[in-house]
Amino acid sequence: MKITDEQFFAILRESAGLYARTARAIEKQHNITYTRQSVKERAERHPEILRDIEEENKDVAEEGLHSLMRSKNAQRYTKRLPTRA
Repeated sequence: MKITDEQFFAILRESAGLYARTARAIEKQHNITYTRQSVKERAERHPEILRDIEEENKDVAEEGLHSLMRSKNAQRYTKRLPTRA
């Protein structure tokens, strides 16, 4: 059984573009054998989609970092940084 490009890239996106995680998810969801290398080769045939997934991951990471920097816990820890060496 094969999976469509739409299914493949949805799983790759859900897996944050991580090839091994994507391969495991495909195997679990579709009950087929799929290797990390197969994911890499298929993803790299569509560089525009792969770039979009990478950009989305950067956006999510930046958003998380900004939220953390603005949180009360982050302020508490950053106040302690200069005094710890």
